[in-house]
Amino acid sequence: PAVAGPNVRMERKAMENLDWLVAIDIFESETAAFWKGPEANAANINTEVFLLPAACTVEGEGSVTNSGRWSQWRYQAVPPPGDAQRDLWIIDRIFKAVRGLYAYEGGVYPGAILDMDWDYGDTPDVHKVAKEINGYDVNTGKLLPSFGALKDDGSTSSGNWLYNKEYVAEYTNAAFLIDPEFNFEDGLFSGYDSQNRKYDKSTWRYQVDEEGIPKEDKTLQDPRCVFQLLKKHFSRYDVDTACQVTGTPKDVFLKVAETYCATGKPGKAGTIMYAMGTTQHTNAAQMIRSYAVLQLLLGNIGVAGGGVNALRGWSNVQGATDHCILFHILPGYLKTPRAEDK
Repeated sequence: PAVAGPNVRMERKAMENLDWLVAIDIFESETAAFWKGPEANAANINTEVFLLPAACTVEGEGSVTNSGRWSQWRYQAVPPPGDAQRDLWIIDRIFKAVRGLYAYEGGVYPGAILDMDWDYGDTPDVHKVAKEINGYDVNTGKLLPSFGALKDDGSTSSGNWLYNKEYVAEYTNAAFLIDPEFNFEDGLFSGYDSQNRKYDKSTWRYQVDEEGIPKEDKTLQDPRCVFQLLKKHFSRYDVDTACQVTGTPKDVFLKVAETYCATGKPGKAGTIMYAMGTTQHTNAAQMIRSYAVLQLLLGNIGVAGGGVNALRGWSNVQGATDHCILFHILPGYLKTPRAEDK
């Protein structure tokens, strides 16, 4: 605030009466150095200034926004130098310290601090923050597809309705358009050669423009976008069908589903552990891949107490191949794309 503005002189004088001032920046700005100004007398200023070195936009992953309401996602190119840290890391440490003081000393209306939903991990995860800003269902943890899904009864939450749907549309492949020739019928993807029992994967691709960049529909309404295809694909698996296929009584199925899906909330986690009962089937790869999909949908990947864990003799090999830990194999033993697969 001490850089420019109609009341900048008054603001600088007000800063002289503060007990302390915290500035987070990549360099010492005029705000942090107000006490060095031409009209300031440092000897008469008792304000204690804390200048915390921040990482710039190429030194940490996260979003940048402006007053025009557009946002961009930046990936980390280089690590920040010295003691510099991302803004999120700094704010996370400050909040946790403040909450610790409230827990120890108490204070006026401590519930607002002690009961705050703040669970971004020891090293705060920018994707978790982005998902909360996007908006989610409080009971299931599912991300909301648009601000029209927000409710005023406490069942949904969104950090900012202007960016609702932002994470789904911008930071996943939900908006990507799939090749018109790709389809899924009778349990098989397009291109299956029944005689040779092999796939022609030439249709397994996105629609691309003249530069080879995937085409998108940010509204998520195009019937060929990933979001709509997944929605259509999984709509067939209603409760009655699932119970018929698995041989599970409906009441038991619903109880298991409700219990496990409850782990898809902020601050909760669920893990899936499997052994011979899963792997020794002709459709083992599909079942294990479904575990990964379920965990991703619930947000149980990359969190303490989450994940999918193979518990058989070769768990390191089985788990690595099933869950994309190896660089050359995707879940379900699918090979990773190569440059010549365009």
